Amino acid sequence: MTDTPRGTACERPDATVSEAQQAQAMHLGIAFDGHQFVYHDFKYDRLPDAVAYAELEAARGEGQAPVTNLEAWHDRPVPSAAERVIMQPLGIRFEGWRYRYHIYRYDRLADALNYARG
Repeated sequence: MTDTPRGTACERPDATVSEAQQAQAMHLGIAFDGHQFVYHDFKYDRLPDAVAYAELEAARGEGQAPVTNLEAWHDRPVPSAAERVIMQPLGIRFEGWRYRYHIYRYDRLADALNYARG
């Protein structure tokens, strides 16, 4: 575990993931795609769930995904002040790291805007 890549606070996806948690996740082969934590073909909203499954596979001897690096950890999208001005009159909200329009959730603001303007 000494070869685990390390990041700095500004490279973590959000403040809820500590530098130590990110280092552990990268060592287990977990990446962050900007919305979810990714392990093999599985996607998780919560890092502890991804870590638990990766550790379970390792304990079973099923092999480990290749160690990830900081390039595999993207920033979470957060709407700018200008985007919030566009969203507000259309009733689009930013909740749980996703854009919400009525009952629909979108990963990209452009998709929520297209539907709202429909």
